[in-house]
Amino acid sequence: GKTSTHAVVMAQLYIKNQCYGVHSFIVQLRSLKDHSPMPGVTVGDIGNKVGLETNDNGFLAMDNVRIPRENMLMRHAQVYPDGTYRKPANSKLVYGTMVLLRATVVSESATNLSKAATIAIRYSCVRRQTEAKPGELEPQIIDYVTQQHKLVPQLATAYAFAWIARYMMSTYHALHADIESGHLGALQELHGISSGLKAFTAEMSVSGIEVCRRACGGHGFSAASGLVSMYKDRLPSCTYEGENTVLYLQTARFLLKCFRQPSITPSSMSYIQVKLLPGARWGVKSPEDLMKPILLVEAFEHRAQRTIKSAAQFLESQISQGLDTSEAMNRSGIEFVRCAKAHCYYFVTRNFFQSTAQLKCSKEIKESLLTLGVVFALNGIADNSGEFLEDGFVTGTQMEFVRERIQYCYKQLRPNLVGLVDAFAFADQSLNSALGAYDGDVYNRLYNWAKRAPLNKTDVHSSYHKYLRSILKSKI
Repeated sequence: GKTSTHAVVMAQLYIKNQCYGVHSFIVQLRSLKDHSPMPGVTVGDIGNKVGLETNDNGFLAMDNVRIPRENMLMRHAQVYPDGTYRKPANSKLVYGTMVLLRATVVSESATNLSKAATIAIRYSCVRRQTEAKPGELEPQIIDYVTQQHKLVPQLATAYAFAWIARYMMSTYHALHADIESGHLGALQELHGISSGLKAFTAEMSVSGIEVCRRACGGHGFSAASGLVSMYKDRLPSCTYEGENTVLYLQTARFLLKCFRQPSITPSSMSYIQVKLLPGARWGVKSPEDLMKPILLVEAFEHRAQRTIKSAAQFLESQISQGLDTSEAMNRSGIEFVRCAKAHCYYFVTRNFFQSTAQLKCSKEIKESLLTLGVVFALNGIADNSGEFLEDGFVTGTQMEFVRERIQYCYKQLRPNLVGLVDAFAFADQSLNSALGAYDGDVYNRLYNWAKRAPLNKTDVHSSYHKYLRSILKSKI
């Protein structure tokens, strides 16, 4: 845009009229003397955006710009002075950087949803509204079950995303040495799951931040809440580093590849090869059974299995009708996205309970975290009830158990909600919110924030003298 002097440009590499595909080149965009664009370079800012206003996102056009051979990034692929081209050991090496960036987006999604939940839950413990009984203190709005139903699932999702972000980062770093040495066996798996998880976490964190903002009522509409800018700055995450639908499709293609080729299926996706039994039923007999992680994971596993098989069958049916593979894939896109989302929900749910089980902490903390995991899973079942009921695996009675147990979990978690958000340990400067500060002094902070607004620098605004006075004193 207006700042960068150099850029890494992805461009087609041609040697003696033969194309070797896309490679990376360092290109100088602006003079180091006066910052003016280099000859043949047209560069500028793309203009206003929905969020990330301070980011210098630019456009770039080049006309006959020469790039010296030395400016090609040649860690993996090389071009020698005589024009000889040496291809990389594996064309999938580029996945390594993509996986790291997507893992970073997952981590950012977890952090921002955690911040939003912290702000909204702290505010909901301060805000009181509507006298429940004459003469009694108005209840905190967090004690309304409808408010809990907005916010507790967002808190549970924030914890789920924090766990999966930790898993992705640790897995990437564990494989980094193998990737650098050219052993890429696990990279394709990590690329396949990271694509879907980037989309899944970005999508749910953006919608979750908006739920938290609305849960703060009119004050959530104020920039002082910290939630307005947070929403705008997270919204682009559904687009950058891969548009979400495109990434879901990448994950779906990997899932279908594993479905068709058992030999390449990684252990983390071995459930795909388990044969679906006709008439299989969920083993839940009572609401109390829904506190058992094994049964919750079983439900998500069955849903993922079934939707992956359904997507594969749908694709085959399109091909059998005479469509070429490209058009058949296009027609199957909706089914592909559905199975990718189902797999991501299964993967995150399973990881939540595995991570919690391995945690070394007090029995009370572990019970609270387990209950949060149950909330995440049960709301996932309730919100996607059609896919669980579709083949009869889950019954209507069991779905009633789900709704009943959700409210039970809210009641169990209510005394610990503040502690669960305080555990994120966000500094007030990081939250940047009048509603979510640690001291709970919401109304003084709101008042002082409003007083600092530019329009309040004078008691009488200049617009009065310029426009209003003449109107108010007229005889109309």
